Amino acid sequence: MNMVTSRLLDRAGDILDHVDFTPSALRADLAERKVSVGLLYSAAELISHAADLSSESAGLVHDNERRWRTFRQRVGDVLVAAQDGPEDGAPG
Repeated sequence: MNMVTSRLLDRAGDILDHVDFTPSALRADLAERKVSVGLLYSAAELISHAADLSSESAGLVHDNERRWRTFRQRVGDVLVAAQDGPEDGAPG
């Protein structure tokens, strides 16, 4: 997911490279073609989507963290039980 997020942010940067942010250039663009507005909107959408993916990824990592802790604890319990030998009354 990090690769997708990275690609989205790279693409947003590429789009922003095509915008001349000098005040005179922005005024001229707004008076005529209004291309800069569309480019800024597109870059903002890509950045927003990348942020959403990053947030979703963080949630998934958080969920998995608890699962791995539980798994590790259960494996530890099994190993301790195996070292203690079979329980009383169990065939061994």
